[in-house]
Amino acid sequence: MLTTAQAAGARKTREKRWGNQAGKKRKAQSRQSLPHDREAEESLIGIILLYSKEREKNNFHPLPIIFEAGLEPCDFYYSQNREIFQAAVELYEMRRPIDPLSILNHLKKKGKEVEGSLFSKLIELANSIPYADAETTFHYAQIVKEASKRRQLVARGFEVFKAAQDSTLPIIQPYQLKKSQKEFKQLKK
Repeated sequence: MLTTAQAAGARKTREKRWGNQAGKKRKAQSRQSLPHDREAEESLIGIILLYSKEREKNNFHPLPIIFEAGLEPCDFYYSQNREIFQAAVELYEMRRPIDPLSILNHLKKKGKEVEGSLFSKLIELANSIPYADAETTFHYAQIVKEASKRRQLVARGFEVFKAAQDSTLPIIQPYQLKKSQKEFKQLKK
């Protein structure tokens, strides 16, 4: 059996021989990202920007369909996408136009720090959507919502993990475990 000093020496020898690739690979595996889908989030924002201004022509507005999917701003993984979506919802509720400039101004009025490149990003997102309909919009919203639910499951799992390591907490009784399983099943839906 190796002592701690011997193990550290062996690790240093490996790193000298092969570089620190083994350590980097281990760290990368341990830092897996939480469930999310950047493309679905950005596609939804693009759909909102593109079709909100044409709702009179198309008789199609994406936000009611997105609401039907149960999507909320907190379901977005990326904070910038979350803030953009929140601004679009607020503008929609105020019956104001939803376009890149309106969103940018709305965010500034709310005291949010706005990057100089945000306006061009909004224009790019609006122009990146060739076509969308209610079915596509609902599908993208479901993808974002499902990723959000999966992140919630990870968070709950981590809480259970931390609680299991805390020796000051009582052990979960079987009836409490059944209640947790019911909550888990409801969260999955």
